[in-house]
Amino acid sequence: MLRKLFVVRHGETLWNSELRMQGRLDSALTDKGKRQAGENGQLLRRVGVERLLVSPLGRTQETAFIINSYVQADIELYDELVERDCGEWGGLTMTEIKSQQPTSWRAREANEWEHRPPGGENMPDVIKRIAPLLTAVREIEAETVAIISHGVVGKAILAHYLELTEESAGHIRQPNEVVYALDFSADSVTCEHYRRGEGPLGGIVRTPRVDMSRGSAQ
Repeated sequence: MLRKLFVVRHGETLWNSELRMQGRLDSALTDKGKRQAGENGQLLRRVGVERLLVSPLGRTQETAFIINSYVQADIELYDELVERDCGEWGGLTMTEIKSQQPTSWRAREANEWEHRPPGGENMPDVIKRIAPLLTAVREIEAETVAIISHGVVGKAILAHYLELTEESAGHIRQPNEVVYALDFSADSVTCEHYRRGEGPLGGIVRTPRVDMSRGSAQ
């Protein structure tokens, strides 16, 4: 029975560094991203992770292979863990989106939680998509498991397990170097985090809502 779940984001990619939306598209890890994956691999080895549940996209698999050089656990790919579909926004920088699709961008600014990029998913779509898998994960035959996924999916995982409101969940951030740890051993689910392999640190990383042109692409 699951006792502890680590929620890992892939290491920094080339498109992350360019503030370019990835979604279901992909780019390779940067040297910094590979270092982040290595730090997280050392962390997961230290806490005794037994299984790795991984998004099948290239950047998450690349991260998982680096992590598994430390952990040596079973790697299991789940389509449910792929990043939010960004639709027509995939491959565009924030500046390009604002310039080419200003109406859609304004709609996003008005309601980021409910907004769908043209042809893409919004946050409720992502939470609904992953919910059946997250329910099954609670019954997994391992005590310590890690999910290796993406920024938006990580936010959805925390929102699901912690039963967060839209307002509260909307402020969650998961930089590439941050790993969340959910503890299911008490009557209620608790959360802490690690940064660059160091921790645990208290609670969730939260930042004010910001202009995404200065934020981190998925």
